[in-house]
Amino acid sequence: MSGELLCLDDVDPYARELSDPLAELEQDLFHRLIEAPDENLDASAMGEQRGLGLGDLLTTPLAPNLGQLIKAECERGDRVTAASVVVSEVRNGNAASTVTINITLTVDVDALNAEDYAITIVRDASGLHLVKQR
Repeated sequence: MSGELLCLDDVDPYARELSDPLAELEQDLFHRLIEAPDENLDASAMGEQRGLGLGDLLTTPLAPNLGQLIKAECERGDRVTAASVVVSEVRNGNAASTVTINITLTVDVDALNAEDYAITIVRDASGLHLVKQR
């Protein structure tokens, strides 16, 4: 889409915009989850409420309803028909814990229906990462 700001995870290794609709969904959901609420000015201008601020929510102790918040944010998008979320945390002594978020989606993307499509997000000592499944 011309005129769209591309981030590093919006492009393939050769800096071409993503052409796979499921890969595009992955990065869109990742952005939606890491954006602070209403931080996306384009979405706000269109009247869309989006953004969870996931980085701020991954502090210790984790909120007991974190999985539900992630699920609800994923299901706000028009391409996701259902989501389930499992959040796990591995403590590393005095160092930052590792948090793994496994998201399983039922999606309808460009007439492509996919059940049990998995996305994994990991927060470790180096930051927050979308883990590519392919």
